[in-house]
Amino acid sequence: MKKLEETKADTFKARIARLEAAGNFHGLSLAWYEKAIQENERKRPFIESLKLSKKWELAHWRKTSLSRVQILASKGCPSCKKLHGKILTVDDAEKTMPLPHGECSGNPSELLAKGFCRCKYVGYAGSE
Repeated sequence: MKKLEETKADTFKARIARLEAAGNFHGLSLAWYEKAIQENERKRPFIESLKLSKKWELAHWRKTSLSRVQILASKGCPSCKKLHGKILTVDDAEKTMPLPHGECSGNPSELLAKGFCRCKYVGYAGSE
């Protein structure tokens, strides 16, 4: 009989496979973000899952007709707030990966660990 952790891992892998097959990049971003939250709750390393969440977030915006994204960080830590409003091409964001922010100090009022960057990309259609 499989252990509960193995069953959860298999379920997550199947979910990721279904989302990838459907080309549901937004769903993939959310799935990896949820996994990062679970890892944080279990006091396990979460940064790789958080990075994958942001990677799929950018893939979602690439799939749309928008070629630029803006960073939303108004409720972030002081380091993250410096990025708030920054506009990047999707290509530049994928190359530099400013999110998750490496200097994020998190929000001590929440149950998220230091470094759990909650900032996000949104599609940007305006002129700079």
